[in-house]
Amino acid sequence: MRDIRGSSGEVVRIPLGPEARLRGALHMLEVRLGEQKAAIAAWRANLEELTGTVRALAASAAICEQILDASAGPVAAARSAATDLTRSADMLMAATGMAQDTDRRPIAGR
Repeated sequence: MRDIRGSSGEVVRIPLGPEARLRGALHMLEVRLGEQKAAIAAWRANLEELTGTVRALAASAAICEQILDASAGPVAAARSAATDLTRSADMLMAATGMAQDTDRRPIAGR
């Protein structure tokens, strides 16, 4: 039904025929399809942006992995040297009769 105002302001309801109802429904379908098309385009744009971000993150992770791999050898060598120095210090302290400090935590303020 369609509302029309009469000359005295009253609302007069006029029934719509099947073709008018079909045209109205088709128009609303076209509007909704347009909205859906815009939403899908925005979703695709966001998906492209996310893809780029993930690729950049993967590249950064690869660089970090390379840096960690490169530093693994020097860190292992430093640890080995520190262990050797600790053993040498313990042997020196034992040879000179000095008491060994079994607590190896750093002393505050040093």
